[in-house]
Amino acid sequence: MNNDFKVIFFDLGNVLVHVYPERAISALAQALQKDVREIKQKWPRKKTVFEQFERGVISREQFYHLILDGKLQIDSKMFYEIYASIFELNEKTADIALRLSGKYRLSIISNTNDIHFEKIMSDYSRVMKLFEKPVTSFEAHSLKPEKKIFYYALEKLGCNADQAVFIDDKSENIQAANEIGMHAVPFVSDKQLATDLQKSGVNL
Repeated sequence: MNNDFKVIFFDLGNVLVHVYPERAISALAQALQKDVREIKQKWPRKKTVFEQFERGVISREQFYHLILDGKLQIDSKMFYEIYASIFELNEKTADIALRLSGKYRLSIISNTNDIHFEKIMSDYSRVMKLFEKPVTSFEAHSLKPEKKIFYYALEKLGCNADQAVFIDDKSENIQAANEIGMHAVPFVSDKQLATDLQKSGVNL
């Protein structure tokens, strides 16, 4: 049991928010008058572009041009709206955050980009206001599971690794956080998370 935890970091995608990328693929195909299968086949080949955007080394305007190969059949505003249309709040995880908010400092460590982050912060402000000094990959110029983003988060929140809990759905990110001394809790479901947090000494 550890009663010295000060900060609890949550991941965004598939933890605080559900992610449905097929929505953006379908809407983009319709806007470009292309077959959905063509977009599905093309996007994995753009992996480097997505990573550069999440790392914050290219702007949203550059991202827009690169994803559409410079063939700008739709304007940037429509593209950004389509690209950000993939989220739904995970109400049950949000409820856990709400229960923790009066007892611990809450923050975020997320691989994300400024289009997605802006959308989440705007649409779910009721929940997002619980989290102080959110840490994003595009701001930190580092992607989980790189250790740099975890050290960046600890410095930004002013806490030691052993004072921090980190919640994430990916095993490689859990491992990286554990390796630097954070207490990492894998996310599978809201019920499992609540149970594992309590087992870890977190007061729910």
